[in-house]
Amino acid sequence: MLKIMKRIGGILLGLCFAGAACTAGTLPYTFVNNSPYPDDQVYVAVIGIIGGHVWIDGKTGEVHQMSAGDNTVQGPVINGNKGPGNNGLYADCFTKLSQIPDKTISIPAIAGSHILISFGSQLYLYFFGYSGDPSGYAAPNLANPTDPNQGIRYEIIELTNAANGLWTNTTRVDSYHYPMGLEVWGANGFYKKTGEILPHDSILAKWKNEIHGAFEGCLNEKEGVIMAPSKTSAFQSGGAQANYFKSYVDAIWSKYASEDLIFNSGAAGIWKGRVEGETFVFHNQTNFTGNATAKISRRPNTLEVLEGNGVLSEDVQKI
Repeated sequence: MLKIMKRIGGILLGLCFAGAACTAGTLPYTFVNNSPYPDDQVYVAVIGIIGGHVWIDGKTGEVHQMSAGDNTVQGPVINGNKGPGNNGLYADCFTKLSQIPDKTISIPAIAGSHILISFGSQLYLYFFGYSGDPSGYAAPNLANPTDPNQGIRYEIIELTNAANGLWTNTTRVDSYHYPMGLEVWGANGFYKKTGEILPHDSILAKWKNEIHGAFEGCLNEKEGVIMAPSKTSAFQSGGAQANYFKSYVDAIWSKYASEDLIFNSGAAGIWKGRVEGETFVFHNQTNFTGNATAKISRRPNTLEVLEGNGVLSEDVQKI
């Protein structure tokens, strides 16, 4: 039996999610709004992977396969950006909190899922489809000044509801918009609570008092949003901080050109790596993955370090 509570806004602000017992593998997420926004100004969407890319109707709990036909909501067109469909239309996948029965959405077994909560407006996501190429959806990109989601306050819960348990977190992968917490109850007295306990204004004040130098520009004071460094122009290619991690990466490549890096990756086993030319080559030492070899084909740049993409997410089999 599992019960979930999530809180957006810490103690003073936000949404609380409190659930009843699970049935048939579903997880109940109940939203209790403690924010300054009324329920009809809080929007919720659940998207994820069940075989392919899906979304869950907040009113009915029904699971739908993503389809380009879901893109029926007119979004803003900023400096001519009409979105991937070239028509300014985006997915009709959000439900107002006031329209969610008992403020509860039952989440089935699902992988790679996001619960998106926005305030004052729905977010504008573009659905490509359930499977094939392209598939999935286009998420907000706040590094793009013409993105239709500019100026919309939102937060994201990440979760996977799998056979081996619930995996969930209050993510800040792209930005911080609002205080948010997470509480989970489970069998045998299990309880876990995490997240912010300060009101929004206090968090922004602490940021301004404690963060200096290269990361000061991450705060958009007008919007009250703290951006991930990779979403700011300073850390983009050609920006003032584009080489922020260069000396650090160079030091790693130099050090491990003449000595081994050995680390324990838990269930993935123990790995030993060394730089060979410009490629960092790792060999599995415990055969958990069949004597596997992994590679980083060159030194990652600052943006790749921050986002874990590019050279850090290559298909090793194709290198």
